[in-house]
Amino acid sequence: MCGIVGILGRGPVADQLVDSLKRLEYRGYDSAGVATLENGHFDRRRAEGKLKNLEARLKIAPLQGHVGIGHTRWATHGRPTEENAHPHRDCRGEVVVVHNGIVENFEDLRQRYARGPFLSDTDTEVLAHMLATRVEAGDDLLDALPESLAAVEAAEGSWSCLGLVETNGHQNYRNWEAMRAHLPTPSAPWTRPNRGVFELDADYYARSGGVFAPLPHHEALCGLG
Repeated sequence: MCGIVGILGRGPVADQLVDSLKRLEYRGYDSAGVATLENGHFDRRRAEGKLKNLEARLKIAPLQGHVGIGHTRWATHGRPTEENAHPHRDCRGEVVVVHNGIVENFEDLRQRYARGPFLSDTDTEVLAHMLATRVEAGDDLLDALPESLAAVEAAEGSWSCLGLVETNGHQNYRNWEAMRAHLPTPSAPWTRPNRGVFELDADYYARSGGVFAPLPHHEALCGLG
């Protein structure tokens, strides 16, 4: 069974992702990888074999992103190689995905959703293409994710977990300005992207991102206002 982790941090998270994956080594795996978001762009490091190989790769070419996902893979579709290791991305690098499970109808989905060449033999890579295709067509990620998984579930097989990192939130949510207006702190600087990244400052952490603050808009919708 694959291991999946994700971290939203205050500093570079690549080492933390690897440390977290070490806690999942008992599941067994044959390759590993991490991807982080920096200045609105994804970068990733992957390696065949044990996590020590991934650590060696990161020492040579560190990742500096403060947001990231990591994965240990137990091969199903495709040999245990670096090219088949997760995370996978669409051919333009706009969506990055890690996945635990099997996409039985991935060959059919590849024909329907290819945005360019596939660079691995895995079933997972097509999920990145599917999500990116729907976002490009105007869907936000909240719509694209369940619709893509519904296409997977239409065939026999199963998936158990899907992890992804968004690029620019204000691009992925069509009604972002309206959504931002309903936040408890709509004028906070961390609600606006800077070069594709929502920068989380001390005020964000002091307020816990506003998750515990009352939301008049939602209270009104629920008849609590």
